[in-house]
Amino acid sequence: MRQTRRTAFEALCLHYSELAREAGTALACTFPAREVRQEDFGLSVGIVRPAALSDLAGLADDMKSAIARTLESRTNSSNALPCPKAAGRTCQMFQEIDPNRFDVFFAIPFRDPPTCKESCDALIEWLGKARGIEEKRVFRADRWTYSGDFVCKICKAIQESRVIVADITGGNPNVFFELGLAIGLGKSAIIIHDEKATEGRVPSDLLAWEYIPYDGKNPSEKDWLEHFGVVFDGTRQRRR
Repeated sequence: MRQTRRTAFEALCLHYSELAREAGTALACTFPAREVRQEDFGLSVGIVRPAALSDLAGLADDMKSAIARTLESRTNSSNALPCPKAAGRTCQMFQEIDPNRFDVFFAIPFRDPPTCKESCDALIEWLGKARGIEEKRVFRADRWTYSGDFVCKICKAIQESRVIVADITGGNPNVFFELGLAIGLGKSAIIIHDEKATEGRVPSDLLAWEYIPYDGKNPSEKDWLEHFGVVFDGTRQRRR
């Protein structure tokens, strides 16, 4: 086995230190330089101890791993969305999000007025029969359990859904929050409302979005569902 001479070892240390400096500047982090020390050399003139070579190799491996971790972290962070609850911080659940988990996310008031729940039930049944969408691919908050922050549950489910259906009947604050969050996340949305309960009023900011009125008792009627189907298919094809 050829012995490593002092001049070659010093050149390797210098080369490593230059790489460490350049990499640290490019990635805005710090990598230690490799100083040549007297104890690096053995009793024979100009011969490098194996421990010194091992130390240099370890530093090089550490730098390689650190660069890989830094680049991976920055790639993930650049793709992650900012958390709506913590400005400037990226979504902490980004790695867990499956963008194709749900076909539809329902944002509806479940208790008042009762027609909203009836319309949701009718639409879920129609989605299964007419579009073959299984109920497990439909998100509605009253049928899903989640431990932890409720807003994170909703935000994650919206990110995992293709189309958002929001029933704005009654002006429920939660529905408007979820709809606004979905729009902010770039999701395609369909707005429905009980025309009698809302007296036909839709907030001016939402007039540019697809919305379909229903009349109290008719969300399960064939004509209304066919109308919804046309809008739903077009919206799904225009997914962002």
